[in-house]
Amino acid sequence: SPSSRRASFGSSGSGGGVEDDDDAEDVVVADDDDDAARGPPKEKPTQKKKPSLERRLFDGFELVLRHSYVAYLLAISTLYEVVLTVLDFEMKIIGRARYGADTRGAEEFAALMGNFGQTVNSVSFVFALGGFSFVVRSLGLSSTLLVFPTLLIIATLVAYAYPSLWALFVTTAVLKALTYSLNEPALEMLYMPTSEAIKFKAKAWIDVVGARSAKAAGSAINDVVQRSPYLRDNLPQYGMVPALVISIILLGVSVQVGSRFEALVDQGVVVGLTDDDDDDDDRERRRLGPYYKDGDHGFYEMVRAHESRSEDFDDDKKIFGTIARDDGSR
Repeated sequence: SPSSRRASFGSSGSGGGVEDDDDAEDVVVADDDDDAARGPPKEKPTQKKKPSLERRLFDGFELVLRHSYVAYLLAISTLYEVVLTVLDFEMKIIGRARYGADTRGAEEFAALMGNFGQTVNSVSFVFALGGFSFVVRSLGLSSTLLVFPTLLIIATLVAYAYPSLWALFVTTAVLKALTYSLNEPALEMLYMPTSEAIKFKAKAWIDVVGARSAKAAGSAINDVVQRSPYLRDNLPQYGMVPALVISIILLGVSVQVGSRFEALVDQGVVVGLTDDDDDDDDRERRRLGPYYKDGDHGFYEMVRAHESRSEDFDDDKKIFGTIARDDGSR
């Protein structure tokens, strides 16, 4: 009958409405479970304020003052520049005096300086091919650091006792060649037990400001000697006195730096990692601990990628586990 049909239709319609409400409720519960599995929303990382230009200029100098090991690096990386500047200037003064100021003398002096440059580059190239690695393997880094200051002392004594053009030519050429092929590569190795901030900020400050300041100090010594007629006539004798003193100081600094370097390497200490201004990579290396002990950057990146994938996998397990529980309950 029409009434029965209306009753059956109403009952079926009401039943369908109940089922739809149950499905909607299941969806809402699943969404709530998904939100619970994901956890609280992650906060957006705040952007770091860039340091001012004045602070960036003095970051390297601040690290030099903060760490005594870095201060030693400043001394061992710059003091020899003073001595080389004095020796080079004295060689050029004696050369100009020997060849004269006329056109022919200028050409002969230019030829002398050309031979000087060829000698420096040739000796440096030959020694860099295998001499540096042989010396470091045979003597060790600490003893290798003592070679160049010892040669500086010998060169200053030779220049003081025999102030001739060819004596200065040979000693200065050998010292400059060993600067490029022995001393500076050894100095680079001293930055191994240091943080990234020291390797970039402090080292840049030492190489630029420190080295130029040392050359300026050597030029100041030459200028003082040249201003006095008496000292100018006795340039090798009086110019070598401060150079000899600085060479002896450099030898003592080299001994200290070598012993400090060995102690840091043996103890596994990295200078500068506890600074407040370390970057995120330094903090991550401290967190990884033994994974980054050997300084393997590739392995460090692999560990970070593995951890990232593990975190994503854990989130996926939580999400799919929640969906599976919902399906089972249904």
